[in-house]
Amino acid sequence: MKLKMSRETKKLFRVRRKFSPISLVVPLLLVLLMVCAVVYDNSRIVVDEVRFSMPTLPKNMEGTAILHISDIRDTQFGEEGESLARALEDYDYDLVVMTGDVLGTDGDTTGFYQSLDYFAAQGKPVYFITGDNDPPATCTRQDGSFGPAQWVEMAQSKGAVYLDVPVAVSEGDTRLWLMPASALVLDTASPIASLDGRLADETLDDETVQSILYRKARYQAFADEMEKRQHNDLTVMLSHMPCLDPSLQSESSTAIFGEADLILSGHHLGGQTCLPFIGALKAENEQLPRDGWFPESRYLTGLHEVNATYQCVSTGLGTTYGGMLNFRLWNPPKVSIITLTRKVQA
Repeated sequence: MKLKMSRETKKLFRVRRKFSPISLVVPLLLVLLMVCAVVYDNSRIVVDEVRFSMPTLPKNMEGTAILHISDIRDTQFGEEGESLARALEDYDYDLVVMTGDVLGTDGDTTGFYQSLDYFAAQGKPVYFITGDNDPPATCTRQDGSFGPAQWVEMAQSKGAVYLDVPVAVSEGDTRLWLMPASALVLDTASPIASLDGRLADETLDDETVQSILYRKARYQAFADEMEKRQHNDLTVMLSHMPCLDPSLQSESSTAIFGEADLILSGHHLGGQTCLPFIGALKAENEQLPRDGWFPESRYLTGLHEVNATYQCVSTGLGTTYGGMLNFRLWNPPKVSIITLTRKVQA
């Protein structure tokens, strides 16, 4: 039997809840603080300092500092590189290396050229390689010749070195080399012979012939520089894609990375979107386990031993091309300064 209450009786038992402004203000403040933190993180450049031991490092290179920059993408630094100046004003370094994805959306060169102008004004040599999202570094020019693309030629005119062959950055009995991983061919004789065979084809058009001749010349230049390397020389390899364990990459990649004493790479953006206590949610690399979901930090950032060599991965400066979330979360833009030393770390 249900007991019916009059309207007046119900009013007596009704719980009156008073609205508290705090219940609305506190969540809004938390959201505002989080937004401010994200804006602050994305507007600064963090400098990560790393010391790397090379016991056979030439004495004259003790303390050499390499500024490692990766994935500039759509980042801009100001007409005179103001944001770079603010980030690097308290640091000293000897040379700059850029490990790919240096251009922005649709090949925008703005940020890349701003950085080159800044480093040229500082008198710092710059060496760069291309990434998987950069436009081709070579092409057929308007005059019919084949060679570096216009954007690469412009970078070279600003003093940068497009690294497609090994370059020795020290002299002496033991030398330090910068080497591009993407162009490294352990056996240069075979591709040169293959290109010679293609040149024997009389039906080739002039554009194709120019392309083959250029590629042959670069292979030969690569072979010439490789012959100068001595067994005790040291190699810092620039690779856009990080080195992975042998089970996750091809045998040829494993062999190429095995030529390095230190690998500098980027590409993964540190995962771009990270969460406290959890880390990166996803890295854009299908070679990683789980298609890159919840990747290991050693493939994303910092100095780690991978595949019997050492690798320093930069989280980079930019964000995913054309991504809906065009910002970094709990993962500020970062560059690294790697100091080389003969001293063995304890």
